[in-house]
Amino acid sequence: MAHAMLSSMANAHARLNKDLEALQRWMSECMQQDPVSWRLKTQQLISDLQTHFRLEEEGGYMESVRSIEPNQERHVHELAEEHKSLLAELKQIDKQLLQEKVDLESTRLAMLQWLKKLDHHQHRETRIIQEVFQQDCQAED
Repeated sequence: MAHAMLSSMANAHARLNKDLEALQRWMSECMQQDPVSWRLKTQQLISDLQTHFRLEEEGGYMESVRSIEPNQERHVHELAEEHKSLLAELKQIDKQLLQEKVDLESTRLAMLQWLKKLDHHQHRETRIIQEVFQQDCQAED
């Protein structure tokens, strides 16, 4: 079970990272795009992240970590709270694109900063899951 969970999460993060890398390329190549194009990208990302986070929280790795290692509850709770704040921050970036005079450079910088936070979050998730499932596998041996 542990290997399947790790593999599933790794695949989900790989898909998300591929989409995020495409977004970063688009941002660097298309700086002069209109805000409507940016909004289409951010709206799609919001939708994708909501689905991704929901899968992690409801029946995903978070429940497994809680059941295997109840002492990790605080960390799992922190990660779930980060899901909320990451989505809220992305929605705020999206809102900036609705302004009459949009500063796309400022929006790009805000998005790059947000992407760093998301990357840090994903690394924390992976580390916690690896630690818990590695301990679980060792306990089974």
